Amino acid sequence: MVAPPSLARAAACLCALGLLAGCAGLPPSLEAPRVSLAGLRLIDVTVFEQRYEVGLRIRNPNPFALAVNGMSYELYLNEREFATGVSPRPVEVPAFDERLVWVEVVSDLGRVIEQVQALEERRAVLAYRIAGRMRIEGYWGTVPFEHSGELAGKARGAP
Repeated sequence: MVAPPSLARAAACLCALGLLAGCAGLPPSLEAPRVSLAGLRLIDVTVFEQRYEVGLRIRNPNPFALAVNGMSYELYLNEREFATGVSPRPVEVPAFDERLVWVEVVSDLGRVIEQVQALEERRAVLAYRIAGRMRIEGYWGTVPFEHSGELAGKARGAP
């Protein structure tokens, strides 16, 4: 049995209104926050692992505040994974503003030895990269971030 045209039209209108109402509740489009490395401090050393605090500067280029509910991240030195971490710590980043957040990463002895050997063999520049994902309240999934740079040191044999 086929529904009368007026009933079908009414049902279609109700569906369209439902979709419009659902879209009205969606958050505005998100420009990905910029995350950069702001510091690195050694916390603890054991035979098997080393723990560090990493300072991450989170910049919000959006006209609305961002509530970051968690992050996962990896720190690379000279394109080799050096340390990894996760943080459930909530951070509120106001619109067009930034926040400095200290989070923990863990490295193992093998990675530290690799980096020391690489520094002895290479030039005096240490390339770094921080990459990860953050969960932002009101958005599905996670938002990726990545930042890289270089730290220049003394050249080998320089005083």
